[in-house]
Amino acid sequence: MGTIKTTIQSLFTSGGSAIPPSTNDMAIGLQVARLYGFLPPPITIEFDAESVIISYPEEPENDKAKAERLAERAAVHAVEGRCEQAIKLWQRALEFQPTRIATWRDLGMAYFELRRISEAKHHFVTALRLDPADADSLVGLAHLADHQGDWVQGERFARQALNIDPRNAWALNVLGAILAATDRTPRAAELFLNAIEANPKFATGYLNLASIRIIQGRHDEAMEHLQQLFIHAEQQDVRDLPVFERARSLFGMLKSKLAARSN
Repeated sequence: MGTIKTTIQSLFTSGGSAIPPSTNDMAIGLQVARLYGFLPPPITIEFDAESVIISYPEEPENDKAKAERLAERAAVHAVEGRCEQAIKLWQRALEFQPTRIATWRDLGMAYFELRRISEAKHHFVTALRLDPADADSLVGLAHLADHQGDWVQGERFARQALNIDPRNAWALNVLGAILAATDRTPRAAELFLNAIEANPKFATGYLNLASIRIIQGRHDEAMEHLQQLFIHAEQQDVRDLPVFERARSLFGMLKSKLAARSN
């Protein structure tokens, strides 16, 4: 049997839902059964102080293997930017293994790339219902909130992710972006630097740090950060293309500016 243990608080608030007005075990149990309707039946629900424990029969190993193969094929499409094809394969993977957290999270990311925000949120939240400590799904929710200009929620999700995984480069980066957008530039710069230190191949961290230095008028430092990007960063998938294009554009602008200053 598989088990999920979570608190009533995180169970509902992770998806922005209100905690049921009734704390009666039966009332909460009905809500939990609805939220976890995707699990293999039959599920059992138990209560332990402030916690809810959900048990379910694990999928057969053969089904897990099929889900893994489908997910691998989906990832190939996603890396090349073919999100629609990737989504179809990940959805099929969930038919075989609905408890595979990475599939829910990857679907959330693919829907976000397509700017299908409500669907992206649903899939990130479902991943968190399977594992409340899934830092990458919290990062996904932080990106969604940042995209919508909801910086209070975005900061909350990013900080939750960093409490779980303090060296998560994506969490450091999105928190830095939110702080920069809310006039906390010095701290944002520190977070971008921390993101680079956590993952020296992380191109977005270098670009964001260079952008901060340009705003601060520290053009020599901005140029150095861009040079480090070209030396150390790697393109992971098609989503990184705009990052490298923007970096090349800024590099050319700074080169011209610094050349003019030296004349």
